[in-house]
Amino acid sequence: MPNAKGDYVQVSRLGNPLVNEVVIPYKVKDTFNAIDPTQDAAALPFVLEPELGYLLKNVCGVAVPKLKDRQDLVTVFLKGVPGVNQPKNLQAPSEQLRLNVRRVPDQTFSRLGVIGGDLNGFPNGRRLADDVVDIELQVVGGELIGNPNDLGDAVDSNASGFGANFPYVALPHSGSTVQSSPPAQTGETLLTGGDGRSPSGGFPTGSVGVIGLGMMLFLAAGIMSRRGAGLVQPTTA
Repeated sequence: MPNAKGDYVQVSRLGNPLVNEVVIPYKVKDTFNAIDPTQDAAALPFVLEPELGYLLKNVCGVAVPKLKDRQDLVTVFLKGVPGVNQPKNLQAPSEQLRLNVRRVPDQTFSRLGVIGGDLNGFPNGRRLADDVVDIELQVVGGELIGNPNDLGDAVDSNASGFGANFPYVALPHSGSTVQSSPPAQTGETLLTGGDGRSPSGGFPTGSVGVIGLGMMLFLAAGIMSRRGAGLVQPTTA
């Protein structure tokens, strides 16, 4: 809009990871980016019946137990996980990445966050070491509604460790070479895990919450096309 005048215009928004990139259909992406979170009920149909569930079941053969009326996804997408990061007296459900700033004590780190039994991890905020791709895949695949699984993208750890100082992450690959990315600033490696077999601890008792809308279709346009056979479900040893 080279001739636009007046107040700033909202052209993008970001709550849970990969919502607009893949979850929201192409024809309504601009609309979703322009609306306020209080209007997010308009996105409910895409959450209640996520396309990724059909792709996992019909293309990848995953035994997704439920394809419609995914209230488990709606809870975290619009409200937050009860007892973890759902606000008290919630008045206007909306798509947000919610963080309870009061750290839960006595938690063992899991790259799978809440479904790995670590209540300080995604979707309770998002830490650098949280494996959001695997978390979202497993939940859409039915992790919390009768189909425990180990779905993942076969990338369980970083090529380079985290640094001890901001910005903590290593530099990205240049795209023109095949060598590993340069290491992060000198410091201890903060990332743990990477065995692909982290057990699922589930949400707190009584919770119907799941990872938010970001877990829905992000692989439909992302991992399915970029990684191909990288989508794996390890067999039980």
